[in-house]
Amino acid sequence: MNISIDLSKLSSWQKELLIWGIGFFIVSILILLRFNRLPPQVPLVFFQKIADEKIIKITDLIILPLLSFLIVNINNLIAKKMNDVFFENLIFWFDICFIISCQYLLLRIILLVS
Repeated sequence: MNISIDLSKLSSWQKELLIWGIGFFIVSILILLRFNRLPPQVPLVFFQKIADEKIIKITDLIILPLLSFLIVNINNLIAKKMNDVFFENLIFWFDICFIISCQYLLLRIILLVS
C-alpha cells in the first residue's frame, strides 16, 4: 500500500490546512502524553510583569490552534476575492508563519509547565 501526497496538485489553502493538521496532531499527542503533569492553570505569556494577569485554564489552550485555523480560513477567503497571485502568495506565507508561531507557542507553554 503506497500512501503519498503530491503537494504540487494541492492548492495553497489545502497545503496550509495540511501543515495546520500536522502541527495540531503533534501538539495533541504531546498534550495527551503530558496531561497528567500539567497544572490546572498555566500562564499564557511568560513575562514577569504581566504573567499574573494572563493565567488561563489548561482547557483554554485550545484557543491558539482554533485561532490559527480561523485566521487561515479568513485569509484564504480574502485571497480568493482579490484574484491576485502576489497577494495570494503573500497570504500563503503569512499563514504558514502564523501557524508555525501558534504551534510553537503552544508547544513552549506545554513543555515549560509540565
